[in-house]
Amino acid sequence: MSASTLPPSRQTGRLGSYVIRNRQLLIRSAQQVLATQGRDASTKELAAAAGMSVGSIYQHFGSKEGLVQAAIAEALDEWNRWVEELITGVDDPLERLIIPMRMILRLASTHPEFAALFSNCSATITEMIVEFTPSEPFRAVAVLVESGDLTIDDVGPRTQTVLSSVAMLALIRFRSGEGDDAHADRSIGFILEMLGLSPAEATTLVNRPLPVHVSR
Repeated sequence: MSASTLPPSRQTGRLGSYVIRNRQLLIRSAQQVLATQGRDASTKELAAAAGMSVGSIYQHFGSKEGLVQAAIAEALDEWNRWVEELITGVDDPLERLIIPMRMILRLASTHPEFAALFSNCSATITEMIVEFTPSEPFRAVAVLVESGDLTIDDVGPRTQTVLSSVAMLALIRFRSGEGDDAHADRSIGFILEMLGLSPAEATTLVNRPLPVHVSR
């Protein structure tokens, strides 16, 4: 039976799968190209890497910048799923908040292609940070304040400042090639003091062993 003779519902389902597959192929290919060539890669090069036409990029993402943002967002989503699995067995709510901060600074070791992607597209990431902030850290900090584990006011502004500081620190590490994890943890400790932790408490938390992980 040819596609043209399939019932409308099956034709629609097949077309939907085709669109999703092409979109994901463009995103994955863009991640690889941007990680190696950076933002200087042309729209034609991004399309060719996926074996598609330039028009496909405009069809799915509206522009080259739309594809770059989608490639970054997909990488962040994949990393978030990875780190959520990593902390599955961690019971301490403070550690569940802090471990992702420590791990994003180790991205060059765990997800080197993503670290290169983020380094090469830092301007786009900075714009995305301004426009979008993940809700989970805000919820986690609010829960810790309610439970008494953190005693702070101005929860929203403090949390936003912490997240922005970690993001900027991560981008600096990616671009500089800095690989000193102990130095990274000390920096996270300083940032945690904005959440009302004492220097001693912050130091203890960032020196705890990290969960065992498998590099991507």
